[in-house]
Amino acid sequence: MVAKTATTKEVSKGICHFCKGEFAKSKMSQHLKFCKARQAALKAQAEQAGAGKSETLYHILVEGDRYLSNYWMHLELPASATFYDLDVFLRGIWLECCGHLSGFKIGRDLYSSESGEYMVWGDEIDAQLGDTEEAEHTQQDTAEGEEDLLVEIEEEEEEEFPSFEQYLSEVIGSVYIKANVDIAALPPDLETMFRKQYDYARTRWENMPREHSIDVAVGKVFKPGVKGEYTYDYGSSTELNLRVVGEREAKVSEEDETIRVLARNLAPVFPCSSCGKPATQIAAGYFYARSAAYCMECAKENAAYGENSLPIVNSPRCGICAYTGDATFDAEEGVWSVEDKEA
Repeated sequence: MVAKTATTKEVSKGICHFCKGEFAKSKMSQHLKFCKARQAALKAQAEQAGAGKSETLYHILVEGDRYLSNYWMHLELPASATFYDLDVFLRGIWLECCGHLSGFKIGRDLYSSESGEYMVWGDEIDAQLGDTEEAEHTQQDTAEGEEDLLVEIEEEEEEEFPSFEQYLSEVIGSVYIKANVDIAALPPDLETMFRKQYDYARTRWENMPREHSIDVAVGKVFKPGVKGEYTYDYGSSTELNLRVVGEREAKVSEEDETIRVLARNLAPVFPCSSCGKPATQIAAGYFYARSAAYCMECAKENAAYGENSLPIVNSPRCGICAYTGDATFDAEEGVWSVEDKEA
């Protein structure tokens, strides 16, 4: 009998923002509930807020799809934050390369960006990730009437989602709506046709996506247990899953009304495809880094590598399109920052 070779599944680990401890992905949600350093930080935050307003804060887990699930973050954001705010944050910390369109899907509801909303990114990303000096400078420029670099989203009235009766009339015609009053009175062949079209229309209507502005507050949608999807770039797509882990009520100051990183995965280590040493580069266009990852020396020797290389960064966007930015955690300062890395 040939003995079976045991295989060890790679365990994704991450760092808690508060205690700087290292924990497995499967244990992080539980750790954050009881982390003493986090509890102390929340107490200090509440004291600082004083008589501030009380607001619901949502704890969400955002992770790559089934093939990239070793990229993940635990975030906390207020109910007043919009899907646009979350979109800007995810772009800045994980995804942004060329201003592609993006959107969230929660059940049958879609919250999508529009073309042209993301033509200017510097100030928005700085403001979201804590660059207060740049944010204040932008506000001053705006107040003085100078050119506003921030993208404005016009609040448009959403079209009312059609009732089933309205949709039915568009699909099979108003004559059948009137006939629906007494289906049994129809001739047998007409009744059969009507029932088939009616059932078809009902199924289509029940699965129709409801489209909304991305400027909708997450508090109108989120509650513990809610799951959703997020797509950045509908060409070379990066797809994420999100889940609302929990919620809490807290008094917050205006400074605390932001999206915070509670924990994030440690960067996966990829072996060089040629020599096995830790890789630092990836051939552009490869969605799975292990298939075309190289150390710098082997990359230069690989004829197929050419000049189309990207740095390996801690992001599910690694190797896709022109993505080179990565958000890194500064353990000393306790903050997250965006850096651009050259190939």
